[in-house]
Amino acid sequence: MKRAVKIYDYLQEQGERVMIGVIGKPPSEYGAMLEMFGAALKHGQFIAGSVQGLQTLPMRKRIMPLRYSCSGS
Repeated sequence: MKRAVKIYDYLQEQGERVMIGVIGKPPSEYGAMLEMFGAALKHGQFIAGSVQGLQTLPMRKRIMPLRYSCSGS
């Protein structure tokens, strides 16, 4: 959560409008163990793709790279 707040604060400082959407509750029951792991894999792939998209955004938009570190506090 600390990382999300840092990113939010950084974007606010840059004058960007930040909108946070609703995060739905994940399913609590699955039909089989394989179904659960399949859902976890699909979600992991979505997250990896989203992070990769963020990493390439400055190159695609021809803007300066974001100087921000998510490490530590």
